[in-house]
Amino acid sequence: MSLRRPSSASPAGRFRGMGIQRRIMLYVAVGLTTMFGLLIFFGLRALDQATSLVFQERLSTARTIGVTIERDLLHVTTDTRSAQSRDPEDLMRHLTLSNSFAFFHASGVQVLDGAGELLVSAGAAFTAEVPIAGGSGQAVGDQLVLPPVDGTGTEPGFALVATRIGDDPTGPTWIVVHLAAHNSSAAFVPSSYRPGDTGSPEHGSTDPNPNELYHLEVMAPDGTVVLDIGGHDGPGEPSDHFAATSELGPIRDAVVLRHNTAGGDDEKDHVMSVVPLGDSGFTLVLEQPIDVALALPLHLRRQLLVWSGIGFAVALAIAWFTTKAVVRPTEQLTLAAKRMAQGDLESPIEVAANDEVGTLVESLESMRQQTRRAYQAVEDANRGLESRVRARTAELGELLSKVISAQEEERHRLARELHDDTAQTLGALAISLDRARDAIPGEASSAHLAVAKSLVTQLLQDTRRLILDLRPSVLDDMGLTPAIRWYAETRLDPEGITWTLDVDRPEERLDSHVETALFRIAQEAMTNVVKHSGADRVHITFSIGENAARIVVSDDGGGFDAHDPTSRDHLDQHVGIAGMRERVALLRGRMEIRSELGGGTTLDVEIPLTDDHARTA
Repeated sequence: MSLRRPSSASPAGRFRGMGIQRRIMLYVAVGLTTMFGLLIFFGLRALDQATSLVFQERLSTARTIGVTIERDLLHVTTDTRSAQSRDPEDLMRHLTLSNSFAFFHASGVQVLDGAGELLVSAGAAFTAEVPIAGGSGQAVGDQLVLPPVDGTGTEPGFALVATRIGDDPTGPTWIVVHLAAHNSSAAFVPSSYRPGDTGSPEHGSTDPNPNELYHLEVMAPDGTVVLDIGGHDGPGEPSDHFAATSELGPIRDAVVLRHNTAGGDDEKDHVMSVVPLGDSGFTLVLEQPIDVALALPLHLRRQLLVWSGIGFAVALAIAWFTTKAVVRPTEQLTLAAKRMAQGDLESPIEVAANDEVGTLVESLESMRQQTRRAYQAVEDANRGLESRVRARTAELGELLSKVISAQEEERHRLARELHDDTAQTLGALAISLDRARDAIPGEASSAHLAVAKSLVTQLLQDTRRLILDLRPSVLDDMGLTPAIRWYAETRLDPEGITWTLDVDRPEERLDSHVETALFRIAQEAMTNVVKHSGADRVHITFSIGENAARIVVSDDGGGFDAHDPTSRDHLDQHVGIAGMRERVALLRGRMEIRSELGGGTTLDVEIPLTDDHARTA
């Protein structure tokens, strides 16, 4: 079973290709995102619940105010019925002195008969239109709460409270109390409106809490403002909230909603609590700007988001520096491992760590020391082997040099003996055959002797050519340049190969063994041209520089692919080439063979002229 490694282009491959610190930071970022995401999620849910509680608190405040107004209206009716005298002055005095209402006060009293005609009045004059049957008032038992009549009274009217006191159509039947509103442009502060206070209510302390500032408004059934505290509509004006409350239909219970006040510089969203005042048709509206009502939840929401972002960034920064401190020893270990891989086993591994990384450092340092000792032992062994190889190579080189020298000496000796003995003998034999042919009569004998002489003459020519091949005397007598020219004439000319020879210093001589080596190299090169190249032209260059002697043999033959390994292997196995390499190596020279298919072959040999290869005069 094989494990398939993810491709580097896949997400898993890219993830595994990331550094340790980046991967740790990715894990940390995912964890922090999850943690802070859950924190923000539950925090926002808690803030939503807090917002709902704020709305409920505003609604409870509005209900409390509504209950207070309803109680005060009922109180007016109760005081009217419980009055011992039907004199309006006494009732007016009682309502004014004995009662302190939070949002209105009694400004006038009228007594009407069953037909609605005025019988007697006290206080401010006003017009009371009490419906005998139906009308705009809503009967609550024997109590009617009516909207004030426009343009009546000396003070802004809040409501008319009509109380039935009898059934005599000709006598006093209704007592109507005119209630004047406690309007104010100052913001409404619920905590300053306490039942039992006398006179006009105080509208807040010196520095009220902004969260306690409200706009309180009471609307008549037709949408006219009858009570306005902290607003800008004013009594008797149409309310901006009437359209919003009308969309709700008949309001049976208190509700809270958001409302946008259209027009004006203070246009903004508001939280509006709407409470119906019993069955009177009046509606109480307690309003507060949304940024005031929800100041704390909004502030907490901003704080939650801001501090969550700051906490996320700080946590990431701390994680970055922490992981950096953790990863730094690993990076140092990686650099140390790379130094070891590059062969640096001398530099100690110095990484300060006391945890698992410290244990890894100790193990890696121990491995470095062991590897260094093993490497040193291998180097010592290699030096010993190299020393032995150099000594053996030197011995083999010296032996090979001696063998080549002995070979050249033996060739020289054989050539001399063949010249002095065999060639002389063959010459004498040819002369004797001539004499025998002349001395013996007969055509048959003469023919046989002529054939024998021809054979002896051919044998003599072959012997002389063998003598020249073994050791041409021209090399010893005249030098390297004439010897090369002679061999080119005897070897290339018979094959019809055109050749040229360029020599920069033809008169200068080199040591005998150098000239012999260069001649044998040129000889082998021309032999290979004849045997293998199929060339038509050969160019030979021989030059002697300050520090080296160089010979170059080029032909225009078929050549071979020098980059083909099989061709190189065949070339190295060639006996003549191997002999040339050995001669060049013994003289510590350089040999290069360049060739291309169809582009000919070039042999380039350079021999350094040191003290061992000195020139001769």
